[in-house]
Amino acid sequence: MIKKGIFNFNKSKYHHIELARAFAVLSVLFFHLSIPGFKAGYLGVDVFFVISGFLMHNLYGNLTTSSSIKNFYFKRIKRLLPSYLIINSFFLLLSFFLFLPYERYLIIKQSLINLFFISNFSFWLQEQYFAGNSFRPFLNFWSLAVEMQYYFIFPLISWLLISRKLRSFLALFAGLIALSFIINFASPNSQFFLPFFRFWEFFFGILASLISQKNSYRNYSTKTTRVNFLLLIVILLIGNYFNFRGTSFFLSLIIDLATTCFLIVGRSFSFQYLGVQKVVLLLGAYSYNIYLVHFPLLVFFRYKPFSGNGTQAFNIFDSIVVIFLSILLSALIYHFCEIPFQNLRRSFLYLRNIWLVLISLGMILSVFSRQVASIGYTTRDVNI
Repeated sequence: MIKKGIFNFNKSKYHHIELARAFAVLSVLFFHLSIPGFKAGYLGVDVFFVISGFLMHNLYGNLTTSSSIKNFYFKRIKRLLPSYLIINSFFLLLSFFLFLPYERYLIIKQSLINLFFISNFSFWLQEQYFAGNSFRPFLNFWSLAVEMQYYFIFPLISWLLISRKLRSFLALFAGLIALSFIINFASPNSQFFLPFFRFWEFFFGILASLISQKNSYRNYSTKTTRVNFLLLIVILLIGNYFNFRGTSFFLSLIIDLATTCFLIVGRSFSFQYLGVQKVVLLLGAYSYNIYLVHFPLLVFFRYKPFSGNGTQAFNIFDSIVVIFLSILLSALIYHFCEIPFQNLRRSFLYLRNIWLVLISLGMILSVFSRQVASIGYTTRDVNI
């Protein structure tokens, strides 16, 4: 029996969730690295949304009092904010050693927007997600903004389900899917970035949670779980051939359905090989930090002046370096930032104060952003 490490490896209750998280984050990472076979790797974000909906209902589905709602937000902030603030601040500071004045100016603005969790609205007003000619090192933060916005409505969703208003929930669920279907043709960019057209993906997770709770007595075979996980991989591969304008909604819908099925049947799943189990559980634990850190790191790594985020394909060596650094930085942040904050007394107060200080500094930086961005450059250099 293994007792050391950050996990009890014999506790299999959430092994399938960690497997889904590892699949999701590697899909997104390989997509951004332009690795062949992962043109639809961005669907990993959809998998994350379904997992989040599943866990939020499983863990906090009984929000009946103001104190329980307060506790929900308290725990979510403790879980998400430390890594979020560290990574946002780290890459902002690093930009002053690498970037030209205008690019510094852009990253100052993006960093401040990140602090208010509204980056998805900011990117929605700009260009489509897949455009590579704009400098947006924090582009991947849009999905964290959507998740935080979902938390604002989650108590209402919880109330609907507690009040046995399942029909109202299902009507809202179906209505949002139908509306997203229509918007997908009128404005794919809106369907991609705006929370109203993403909340239904979290609802798939809630649906998986409701079905799992109703069938809690039933155990599915490991073979069934493996077949469902294989289905996720097949959908990702098929997405390589249907990756054109207007198809992202349909691919999202299909992979959400597959993820829902996987979460339902995977409850009794356990790994056959201990080595694979350790790797997957670690990737699952680090997945949040890997997701946050990998894209800014990628943009910094392949930075060329005036080239935007860059769209050039990586060679194998560069890809290995970025993957290694992403996992290394994520592990360091997890063990020396995220976990200590989880165990720190009055951590919520510390996080709140740090957040407010960073917002204040961000506001000051935004007012003088062009002047600050020009530090170390002459007037002639700035006007290039």
